[in-house]
Amino acid sequence: MSSSVDRLIENWIPIKKYFREKGEDKTSNIIWKFVEKESESLILAECFIYFVQQFMNIFLPSLNILQNDKTRCTQIYTEMKIVRNKLKSRIDNKFYGSEIRKSLINLLEERNYFESSALKCYERGLKYIEE
Repeated sequence: MSSSVDRLIENWIPIKKYFREKGEDKTSNIIWKFVEKESESLILAECFIYFVQQFMNIFLPSLNILQNDKTRCTQIYTEMKIVRNKLKSRIDNKFYGSEIRKSLINLLEERNYFESSALKCYERGLKYIEE
């Protein structure tokens, strides 16, 4: 899934242009909500795409180690602690990624919604790790 999100981000401008040229009547509602606004900065939907990417990158290095056939049981605790510390740090610092941070300035009404949603996501991940 990480590579799919990476490709979506890399090709976001032409993807957005394609669906905007098709028009609202020929585009599904959920896709249209992502592409409807013309803006140089990231809109809310794009912020969530970038957030998903950086959120997955918290887990990916540890998952790759844990899925390795040569992983020893002593490595599990260390990897879970690394993920826990990353999540805790992001919660404490309200870190969402550099692309998002730049665009949050332009998300006046939606900023609180994004931040609360992102923090809930971090907190759920942290709760899962700690259980």
